[in-house]
Amino acid sequence: VDLCVGLLPCNLELQGAGAALRVGAHGRISCDSKDRCGYVQVHGTQMACDEELTQPMLSASGTTLVVANSSVAGCNSRADGAFVYADKGTALSLSRSTFSDMRSEAAGSVLYVLDAVLAIEQSSFTRCHAAGFGGAIVSSSPDLQI
Repeated sequence: VDLCVGLLPCNLELQGAGAALRVGAHGRISCDSKDRCGYVQVHGTQMACDEELTQPMLSASGTTLVVANSSVAGCNSRADGAFVYADKGTALSLSRSTFSDMRSEAAGSVLYVLDAVLAIEQSSFTRCHAAGFGGAIVSSSPDLQI
């Protein structure tokens, strides 16, 4: 899903007690400020992958991405950051969330963050591995809070 491909700005909020999101090989949610996407918020959602991903589950560029009270499990990716690829000043916040059994054939099995603000609070990363570097997280963030 590429958000904001029309004329109006847009945002996406996924909420729900026990809501579930399953992603296939080519599935992703992309939010880019150049396309007038403002933010993506994920609250109380269980996310998993049906098969190996060819790209990150969430992609953000110059926007805000918030993940809270959620879980992501069992995603394998050929790309950097199986769950999130964030760049160009994105504000990325993870709180009270769990990430388990994530793998990347490249770098950062959960997060790949370039030139973005990254804040992680009360979250856990279990059995997350990358063939390249970074294990669960790769970040060149000048503003990192864990």
